[in-house]
Amino acid sequence: MDESRRKTSCEFCLRPANRGDYELAQRLYINCMKPLLTDLGAWDEAETRSKFASYFDTRQIKVVQVDGEDIGWVQVSETDSDVNLDQIHLMPAFQRNGIGSSIILDIMRATEAKRKPLLLSMVRGNKAIKLYKRLGFKLDSSDATRIHMRWDA
Repeated sequence: MDESRRKTSCEFCLRPANRGDYELAQRLYINCMKPLLTDLGAWDEAETRSKFASYFDTRQIKVVQVDGEDIGWVQVSETDSDVNLDQIHLMPAFQRNGIGSSIILDIMRATEAKRKPLLLSMVRGNKAIKLYKRLGFKLDSSDATRIHMRWDA
């Protein structure tokens, strides 16, 4: 696919993940986490890979596609009391064109229908915090490396 076309295309779909999506998901996860955790002095590749392996649950993951090409993934989990936006990662060429916002807004609508809060956590320094604030998420708590946010319908 032509690189300039990628940056303007916002037509996407979500498909259920399968074990074959592990490599793509892990690559996007590490590419996102490494610079953020390195800046915080907390990068440990072995630990990050191990944590990723424990997080990767195909029952909770959808792969984002544009024109049949896998360009990212989103993971949402649910408890009795809340919904969690656990992960959302898009290839850089597909960021900042509305795909992530559309996915999050859909998750917010589904969460609102369940009358539950939507929670998320992100590593400090993640520029997506601007998007989350714009969508109405509020700071819930934080620690040395993570910021925890909450959205209530």
